[in-house]
Amino acid sequence: MNYLHLPVQSGDNEILKKMNRHYTREQYIDLVKKIRAVRPDVAIGTDIIVGFCGETEGQFQNTVELYKQCEFDIAFLAKYSERSGTAAAKAFKDDVARNEKKQRWQSLQDLMEKMTFEKNQRYARRVVSVLADNCEEGVCVGNSNEMKLTQFLGTPDLVGEIVDVEIAQAQTWILKGKIKK
Repeated sequence: MNYLHLPVQSGDNEILKKMNRHYTREQYIDLVKKIRAVRPDVAIGTDIIVGFCGETEGQFQNTVELYKQCEFDIAFLAKYSERSGTAAAKAFKDDVARNEKKQRWQSLQDLMEKMTFEKNQRYARRVVSVLADNCEEGVCVGNSNEMKLTQFLGTPDLVGEIVDVEIAQAQTWILKGKIKK
C-alpha cells in the first residue's frame, strides 16, 4: 500500500492538549515532512474533529492551515459531540454552537474536496494497481494502492484480483479508467 492514515484531530496545540493528544502540531507536521521525504508520492489521510470544547475561530484556522501544509489526500471530518462517560465530557463544556461546528465542518469539507480533486489529477494517464472489490453489470470498482476508489470495465472473475488500470478521468472521489493490457 502507498497510503498512510495519520489522525491529527486538530491543528492547534491547545486543543490537542485538551484532547489528551501527546504531540504538537509542529511534531505532526515534521512527521509528515519526514514521511514525504522518503515517499513523496504516498497518499496520506487523517481524522479531524471541528468544534471541540472551547475551540476558537483562530484555533480552527490553525487546523485549516495544518491541512493545507500537510496536503492530505483525504480526511474523515467530524463535528464534536459530547459522549457521556468520556474524559472530555467530564472535564469540558461543549460550548461551540452547533451552527458554528457545521460551518467549520463545511469549510474543511470544501477545502478537502478542492485539494483532493487537484491531487487526483496527477493520476490521469497513469497506470495504478487496483484490488477489484466488486463487479456489477460490467463495471468493476476497487481501491488503488493509494486508497483511491477506481472504476473500470471488467468481469466478475476479476473480484479479488489486482489489476493494472490506466486512468482516463480523475474526479474528486473516483478515478475512472480501463484495464491496461
